[in-house]
Amino acid sequence: MAGQKRARSQKQSQSSKSARKKVLNANDPRPVLDLWVPLPKDADSLPQTVMVWRLLDRLESTGFSHAALTHTVYGRPTPNTDDAESALPDSLWKDRPVTKGIKKANIKVLRRLHVVVENLVDLGRYNGPAIDGYDLVSISPRNDAAFSAACSSALAAQIITLDYTAGRGGNQLPFKIGAVDVRAAIERKAVFEIPYAPAILNRNQRKAIIQTCRELQVASLGVTPQVLVSSGPRTERNFDAGPMALRMPSDVVNLLRTVMHFDEQVSSQALTMGPNFALEQSKRYRFGKSLITDIHTEASYTDEDEKHLEILDQGNRKTKGTSSKIAEPDGDGDVVIEDGFIAL
Repeated sequence: MAGQKRARSQKQSQSSKSARKKVLNANDPRPVLDLWVPLPKDADSLPQTVMVWRLLDRLESTGFSHAALTHTVYGRPTPNTDDAESALPDSLWKDRPVTKGIKKANIKVLRRLHVVVENLVDLGRYNGPAIDGYDLVSISPRNDAAFSAACSSALAAQIITLDYTAGRGGNQLPFKIGAVDVRAAIERKAVFEIPYAPAILNRNQRKAIIQTCRELQVASLGVTPQVLVSSGPRTERNFDAGPMALRMPSDVVNLLRTVMHFDEQVSSQALTMGPNFALEQSKRYRFGKSLITDIHTEASYTDEDEKHLEILDQGNRKTKGTSSKIAEPDGDGDVVIEDGFIAL
């Protein structure tokens, strides 16, 4: 009897390992993207460029095919400073040398504008020339009104960032995630973004990322929002952790599944279909096209990807139950954090 139990346990363990391998297989043709790689803050151009090279080397060596270098603007854009060519010149990555362990520098670099919004009047500033040249535009709301507007009417922004470091004490969201807002975001085909690097670097923010995911899951009951995960801010105590803050795709997927308690589908697509869906919507908004063929965005789509995007698009319009698991609170009302998070 004991022998049968051991055999059954080993078989289940092997099947779970096999399932995990299928999540991100080296032969999977779908691109794996990190859409939030903040530009290093070093004012000196040479150290900044070297840091960009190191970040791209790390992402490429761990299996990422695309990286979005990100310029952040607070409030209103400044002419001749916040435009794409001035903020993110291609000289930052154009002459990146091929380092040991990487056969060829193939990672595709995207330009992203990340807008931190507190006053609603600033939202109207981000259209036309202000976003020309960027492959992606994202919004990081700082209050309930800004979050509602980002979900319902900020059509130029394909990504709504859930920044759990911006609220009170730096350890919570600065707004509440409501079901009405989530449905509005789904209706306009926006994608919710969760950065993992702040929680990796700061122990105090690990509970915040769990609580943020829980709020999103509760607000999404009955619908299926698009979710993507990016590395995000790497700074801790004014020190840029650089490549040390970046994790392998399989580690990120495991983090989503075991710590944030997303279901298998959301976890496996947060680095592939979610980011690609955001890029697709960006292309449609800017050019009215359905494929990404821009000089910076050369993601290779397969027939399977196109079919899956159509299924996601149709599924978002239907009401259906969600299988996402939610982190359970402990006796004090706090969300329990698993030890496996610290190991990452």
